[in-house]
Amino acid sequence: MKKDTSHFQQKGKKRMTKVRKALLSLFEVQDKPFSAEEVAQYLKSLNIVFDLTTVYRQLQSFKEEGFLEYCDIPGQTRFYEVKNQHHHHFVCEQCEEKECFEEDFMKEALQKAIFFLESCGLKVRSHSFSFSGLCKKCQMYKK
Repeated sequence: MKKDTSHFQQKGKKRMTKVRKALLSLFEVQDKPFSAEEVAQYLKSLNIVFDLTTVYRQLQSFKEEGFLEYCDIPGQTRFYEVKNQHHHHFVCEQCEEKECFEEDFMKEALQKAIFFLESCGLKVRSHSFSFSGLCKKCQMYKK
């Protein structure tokens, strides 16, 4: 699903560098989280000259502008993804592919869990929830 990034192309006085333009393009068309290392691999595939510090700086800039958010998956490195509706992740244990999902049954279960925790006197401020296993492609190779 293509996202509208025109607001972030014109945001403030940010120069539209090759790195910034390429990252907007990547996050515009891909609907999954990326690590800084995966972003660097993408930039290399485009033959763009950069250093890893520039990648981290640009990702942080997009986060501060409200375009990206952190996606912390337990046991994994930090990922970045387009800030949108709250959702959860599935991570393949073999190829490490990440898939995003949002289902109504998850919303109901989380609401019940939060209600229970708050009835115990706890104040829930955030949560992290993900599934892991084998994606369809890796299941086929396992057979």
